[in-house]
Amino acid sequence: MTTKERIENAIRHIQTATDVDPWAMETAVEALKRMIPIKPKEGTDSTWSIRSKVALCPKCEADIGRVLWIVINDAEVKEKVTYCGACGQAIDWEGWEWDE
Repeated sequence: MTTKERIENAIRHIQTATDVDPWAMETAVEALKRMIPIKPKEGTDSTWSIRSKVALCPKCEADIGRVLWIVINDAEVKEKVTYCGACGQAIDWEGWEWDE
């Protein structure tokens, strides 16, 4: 069983429990859902007159990574985080391309 399947099973179990406080249930389900990695959204930042591709959190759209398109040979990439520092959403970088 994969981690995603385990999390989904836990969510189903919590949602069908009858003796759980509704607020606690909602909080637990939201926290578990954020543990399932999601691919980042793509955005653009034009700060300092340098256009750059930006990786945004798929939940809260916080900036979680970027590469400067002005750099030709060895693009400087921010360290790829495993989760969003703003909201805690797990990030799936598989297949993410920094190229334009």
